[in-house]
Amino acid sequence: MLSESPTPPRLSAGVVTGLWVLALLDLTFGTWLLAVAHDAARCTGLPCTLGDHPSWALVLSQVSAVLLVALLPANQAAVGGGRLAGIAVAGIGGVVALAGVALLVAVVALVLVAAAAILVHVIDNL
Repeated sequence: MLSESPTPPRLSAGVVTGLWVLALLDLTFGTWLLAVAHDAARCTGLPCTLGDHPSWALVLSQVSAVLLVALLPANQAAVGGGRLAGIAVAGIGGVVALAGVALLVAVVALVLVAAAAILVHVIDNL
């Protein structure tokens, strides 16, 4: 009796698209960090992730981006266990590298929402 081997999982189109966007964001972030490494730009505060060490953030973002580009399927191809684990590790690394930028964007958005709420409140009370 022949047993059928389980079919490898397939990543949905939305997940693959999101991971491609993450790879593009990591490459863009890496370009900015290269400018920081060569003193063409400054890196202080929230965007400098990993304890104010832009070189570590640069390495993490670029390794993650390269792994994602190398491992992601271009279509709905099945993804084996090792490849899926590599994609997961690269995705987590890319998110960690971008965490400082994401936090900065979230804080700015929160401040803008608060300012808009105050403005609406003031206008309503006139």
